[in-house]
Amino acid sequence: MRSIISTVSISLEGFLPSILLLMVIIVAVVIVTVIWVVIFVDVIVGVVIVVVIIGVVVVVMIIGIVVVVAGVPSIIKLSFVIIESEVLKQ
Repeated sequence: MRSIISTVSISLEGFLPSILLLMVIIVAVVIVTVIWVVIFVDVIVGVVIVVVIIGVVVVVMIIGIVVVVAGVPSIIKLSFVIIESEVLKQ
């Protein structure tokens, strides 16, 4: 019985290529995942920046149209109306 136990010894040498292959696969999956996360975050940030820029451009265009169509006197009158309504509230 003792001779059977001594001859059945587990050696890591047979498993070493499999362990190294598994480590390479894990490292490759981690690297690819990190790259995809960075690309995804970059795309989201880019979309947010574009949306903000478009929003600012639209607001500036609306202000420009109001100034051109209504004219500066109308804006001044509107500001006086707003100021008067604030004063009357107090």
